[in-house]
Amino acid sequence: MAGGEFRWTRSSRLSKNSVRNLKGENAVSKKQTETAEFSPRSQRSILREAHIRRHLDGLKRLIQARQEDIAQLTSSKERAMQIALEAGNQDNHARVRFYTSELERVQPALSALKDQAAFAQSEIDKLAVTPAQTKARAQHQAEIAALASDRLQKDVEIDSAIDAVRALLRERAAITEAMQEHAADVDLQADLDAERAEAIYVILPENFSDRSREWTAWLLGQQQDISTYITHEEQLVLRETLASAGVYGFGDAVELTEKEAAGVLGLGDHPELTQQIAARVSDPLSRIVSPEVHESAVAEAKNHGLCAEDRCLAYRVRVKTNVSEGGRQYVAGEFMDTRHLDQAGREQLIASGAVERL
Repeated sequence: MAGGEFRWTRSSRLSKNSVRNLKGENAVSKKQTETAEFSPRSQRSILREAHIRRHLDGLKRLIQARQEDIAQLTSSKERAMQIALEAGNQDNHARVRFYTSELERVQPALSALKDQAAFAQSEIDKLAVTPAQTKARAQHQAEIAALASDRLQKDVEIDSAIDAVRALLRERAAITEAMQEHAADVDLQADLDAERAEAIYVILPENFSDRSREWTAWLLGQQQDISTYITHEEQLVLRETLASAGVYGFGDAVELTEKEAAGVLGLGDHPELTQQIAARVSDPLSRIVSPEVHESAVAEAKNHGLCAEDRCLAYRVRVKTNVSEGGRQYVAGEFMDTRHLDQAGREQLIASGAVERL
């Protein structure tokens, strides 16, 4: 190790098996693995399926539109043929040729759309999780949970080691101080190598395992001081843990700490965070709301003959053509959040034809 530097090479890492052997009696039993409750799917898989489903929904709308076009063209062609047969009108013969040409153009497009839709559905089917895959995933997740717990214990030991190093550094500093006193008596101006140890003392972390304990609780879905909120977002994506894929849809319950709720609501480090969160989650148009506000929003939506999602997401529009808005580029088929616009601005955007109401 040149210059005291430790290089974390492949040979210095513990293999999967050696880590498992270190755990000894803490190894995950077969029964624990089979009964443990973890998220059955990954965030990546869920988001990919959601993306494909949005694409598939768009294809289905296009297929329906093309089918309606074909039905109308077919009807118009049959009517023109009937008139041409009865009256022998040359104009109607031209119309028949026109409708035939249009049908020849639209029908292949419809077939292509159906092929795309079938492919999209096959991609969704591939993402379906089998019981065997669920079991294998749970085994890996249980291993990760056990290893995280073992690592936390190591971090506790690191805290003890850091305390021991601090004690040694304090003893060293006391020796250095005595050396400095003697050096002063003989007017010695030599470097007594004090700063190097002082630098080490300064960078040693305080309570190293506390952060590790918080992180492990978060990973395992065992955080304390959490509150339950209801998602009022079409899709809310949070950090993935072993307990949750972190993907929530409208009406889904989500448990968050105050800091996490503040992050979702975009509050940052507000000095009156608790009060600000309480105010935000009382607004049914917020990304997350209190359970009571959600129930009230559902009841109010029913009174208007709507579902709660339609009413609460009324500020959302679907992009029809590629457009730039609010510093972001949107493509056709995407959803746009127009809460940054007032009612007049929203109506003007819709009137431009670039977006449409859901």
